Amino acid sequence: MSKYIVRRFVATKNGVFVVYPGTLIDKNYDPSQRTWFQKALASPTKLIFSAPYLDVGGSGYIITLSHATSKSKKDPFQAVVGIDLTQGYFHKLLNELIPECGLDNLTCFIMNEMGYLITHPKLMKPAGRGPVEYTHITHNEAFV
Repeated sequence: MSKYIVRRFVATKNGVFVVYPGTLIDKNYDPSQRTWFQKALASPTKLIFSAPYLDVGGSGYIITLSHATSKSKKDPFQAVVGIDLTQGYFHKLLNELIPECGLDNLTCFIMNEMGYLITHPKLMKPAGRGPVEYTHITHNEAFV
């Protein structure tokens, strides 16, 4: 699984940031300023998916899944936990979890609230159309 799961991490509001596997992190890196952290905090009951982006560690395109945690419903936010997966592995998981995705007449995809794709079959073969990070649903599914 280590070639598909790039890293796991936990971040708190007061600056604690633990990453596995361990790595050197720029001293100015502030996880609380990252989109994955802020969106998880804003929607504590939801699982947050990032748009695909190039991993600084060289793992290619990855997707971050993050979720805010607390001790109980009454307790305030405790931390944001996250995992970075390779884009291909995330796409494979979607297809395995939803068997209908394998049908010839059906296209399964996930997009964010602004219509940018997180996963789509055509993102697996971008064909030189530019960065995967900025692929809007209308580029691949004209009828949506």
